[in-house]
Amino acid sequence: MCFQILPVFEHIIANEFGEPAEYDPKRLPASMHFDSFYMKPVFSRRKKSSLSDFGKGVGHVGSIFNFCGVKFMTILYEILKAIVRLSLRIFYSKITFENRKVAYYDHPCIVISNHPSTLMDPLNAVAWIGPQVKFLANASLFKSKAGNWFFNTFYCIPIERYQDTGGKPLNNEAAFLKAREHLHGGGTIYMAPEGGSFSRRELRPLKTGFARIAFDAAQSRNFEMDLAILPVGLNYSNPRVCRSTIFTKFGTPIYIRDFQTLYGKDPVEAVRTLRDFTYEKLSDLLICTKSPEEERLLGQLEMICQNHKPLPAPKDFERTQGLLAKLRAIEKQNPEQFEELKTTVDQYFEQLKKEGLRDKAIVQNIKPVEVLGLLLAFPFSILGLLFNFFPVAIPGWVNKKWNHEPAYDATFKYVTGLVTFPLFYGLEVSAIKAFCGVNGFWGFYFLFFYATGLCAEWFLKTGRLFLDKNRLQKKLIAQLLQTRAKIIQLMAFE
Repeated sequence: MCFQILPVFEHIIANEFGEPAEYDPKRLPASMHFDSFYMKPVFSRRKKSSLSDFGKGVGHVGSIFNFCGVKFMTILYEILKAIVRLSLRIFYSKITFENRKVAYYDHPCIVISNHPSTLMDPLNAVAWIGPQVKFLANASLFKSKAGNWFFNTFYCIPIERYQDTGGKPLNNEAAFLKAREHLHGGGTIYMAPEGGSFSRRELRPLKTGFARIAFDAAQSRNFEMDLAILPVGLNYSNPRVCRSTIFTKFGTPIYIRDFQTLYGKDPVEAVRTLRDFTYEKLSDLLICTKSPEEERLLGQLEMICQNHKPLPAPKDFERTQGLLAKLRAIEKQNPEQFEELKTTVDQYFEQLKKEGLRDKAIVQNIKPVEVLGLLLAFPFSILGLLFNFFPVAIPGWVNKKWNHEPAYDATFKYVTGLVTFPLFYGLEVSAIKAFCGVNGFWGFYFLFFYATGLCAEWFLKTGRLFLDKNRLQKKLIAQLLQTRAKIIQLMAFE
């Protein structure tokens, strides 16, 4: 019986890792068949095993060891996925989703997203997706022996870019083959088709690699597979900063079979059409600015607008899209009003900077209950600063010391934090137990340290707002409110 199952194991392995093995019913015992996408074997009344069946089974003994490896990697993937989800919830102050139901599917898929924050982008796009995912990663990451082992082991496929080859012709045939085989097995692949990471609110032109892989996989199966491209828009409040917010907007899947007719007529044109169509769909999930100047102005107006009338992330996203459209319309139809608006906004924020203030301090009042909260939170905030100072400070120091690319700021802080927080929390628990003689569950201490850290974060933010409000002079408040009202009038905020 066990030897009859071995060919099934081998087929599962082929589908799991994209190995070049095809489903051959002749190799399976008559008592088995597959009844679902996930290739689960269904047993019927079986015939008596024969010596020939036994001999065939012996030929697949090695498969059982590979099968164990598959199960181990599957379990490891789920463990790492859980760790990433938890750590992302800690790294960002708030994570919001829209249309997340499309992230749970049962067909081969290519997941794509914008790419403003290097490693954080694939993690934020993939951590919330149901199936396991393989990543197409920069070939430069595989150059060292350690990097080659790590990225090959942990679900990555190397893809060459011109910056990786020094301008030499690219050779991605092996990568495309692995990607195709993985998709044929019902797998999921993540790609960042912009080809590089840029910390700006824009979507750069997409490369055609994802479209070529999609058509290559689909046409080799006569477009009978339900292969789709899933666009994911990652909207960071600040892609470089820890404890910022992120709004993840899942788009509608784009099915490759819808482009079959065009591909049959002109494959090159089909690739371009799919790329351009995907660009439009991904753009709809993002706030895309045309220049750094427009991005800065939009960010300032967005801040005023959100402090003027706070909205949840999905509604705020829609409002910001409308705000950007209105800003461009004013620039095109009334250049004088646009220049007046830009000058007024610059003057307002220059005045805030000069006084060391934030826009929120001008319009938001401190409630009595918040003052009471500051008094009660003070001792816990001191503990939070003590427990979390080194875990928080060291990642920032490491980033400042060794990172020279703005797009990698969050990555350096996040990866270093994965080490510093467990390390220092463990040392602090050991010190408490050793010097105070207090015993208890380690997890309780970790939760307590983290909770006091959140308390310290709230205390510092609210305390600064309280100090700002108390040192504001009535004359200055009146002046700033007047300038702010003029901005709101020029933009006709609701």
